[in-house]
Amino acid sequence: MLRIPLAGLVAGLALVAAGCGGGGGGTAGGTDPDEYAASVCGAIVSWQNDLKASVSSMTSSLSGATTPAQVKVKLVTFTKQAVALTHKMIAKVKAAGPPDVKNGDQLQKDVENGLAQAEAAFGQARDSAKQLPTNDPAAFQQEATKLGEVLTKQGEAIQTTFDNIDKKYKSKDLNDAFSNDASCKKLGAA
Repeated sequence: MLRIPLAGLVAGLALVAAGCGGGGGGTAGGTDPDEYAASVCGAIVSWQNDLKASVSSMTSSLSGATTPAQVKVKLVTFTKQAVALTHKMIAKVKAAGPPDVKNGDQLQKDVENGLAQAEAAFGQARDSAKQLPTNDPAAFQQEATKLGEVLTKQGEAIQTTFDNIDKKYKSKDLNDAFSNDASCKKLGAA
């Protein structure tokens, strides 16, 4: 069986997903803060669960892979699925609309931009997976490890983006909504 450095890749994928929590404050005239928190956190929790299931499925399917070419096909398939799942999640967050708090429109834009970073990270991972060399197992392993490292760094950058959103927007109503929503609590535990 081919030894695949999946730990770094899976850790990178998990960090990208975990970096997409949310909370903060935000122009009056939008979605009720409680509804906003439930919609946004619900979309993100669903997305994380789908990604975790996809990672688990990919990991299981890799146990039978014996060549770099077989692993590459599975990684490309997974990253394509991750891009599609992320796109679907972003659409749900956009559908929530901006929260009815001060600067809600800008907060929503910042959240969407942060989530777009996750989509771009998975798109880059997909493109990198397509380029993995299959004629040399050592080169394949080295490039797959780099892919995991890149995803980890991207996940850290996304987390920083959401930390900055948290600091930039201060709304008691929205912070309370995020603190009290069951889906948002699941994000905090992720």
